Amino acid sequence: MPSHHDIRLKGPWSYCLPNRHEPFNCTLPVDLAGFQSHPGYRIALRRNFHRPSGLTPADSVRLRFRADVSPDSVRLNDGVLSGEHSSGIWLSENFVERLDFFNRIEIEFLLEEPVPASGLLCDDAVLRLESSAA
Repeated sequence: MPSHHDIRLKGPWSYCLPNRHEPFNCTLPVDLAGFQSHPGYRIALRRNFHRPSGLTPADSVRLRFRADVSPDSVRLNDGVLSGEHSSGIWLSENFVERLDFFNRIEIEFLLEEPVPASGLLCDDAVLRLESSAA
């Protein structure tokens, strides 16, 4: 019977803004209320993590997060992760075979129009580990 385990990625995250060399540290959720957004504004959220132990090639690992804005790109170790954004939830493809010992996720948002002050940029990020083993 398939089973799953979620690893929360609440923090530490960092975010980068245009024309700034040093990132800001944050934890999830990240709210847009603190950002002066305008068309063309990019925000990149980044987080490092270790490969979860005990994974086999038969297991599945996916990134799942909630966001009011669809991400422009999601990357794992500088490679693009494909996924679907539906009803405020983004779910990636299985990337178990792409995991290294130490990994980096980067979620980039391109804010093409002003977002309401209460707009949630990113919340509830998890690594979902699924195993078909009993």
